[in-house]
Amino acid sequence: MREKEDFFEKKSKTHKSCISYIGQVMIPQTYTSQQAELLAIKVLEWIATNHNLFGAFLNMTGSTKESISENIANVEFLASVLDFFLLQNDRVIQECCEALSVAPEDPLKARRALPGGEEVNWT
Repeated sequence: MREKEDFFEKKSKTHKSCISYIGQVMIPQTYTSQQAELLAIKVLEWIATNHNLFGAFLNMTGSTKESISENIANVEFLASVLDFFLLQNDRVIQECCEALSVAPEDPLKARRALPGGEEVNWT
């Protein structure tokens, strides 16, 4: 319990910092495009381990296993991976984030760092 209190104390002191620490894991407050691409690849790997979800991904994106191999370095393709992922229900997102040791809000932060992911202010 004391560790959590220490974490929140440190976090409140460094809330303007771009990096927060949880144990030994660093969680960026914002993502660079390279960090976002890496997270998208990890999310895709996780999606591929779930037969039903992977099938849905292939159907929704029109991708094939071969086209994934060809496009894995394409930033627009990686953005589409995160777009698909962010459309999933909270349980799926939570499960993936726990498996990847990232916060549930990190995929959205990563998506914002890729082309077309800018936050739109409608007012």
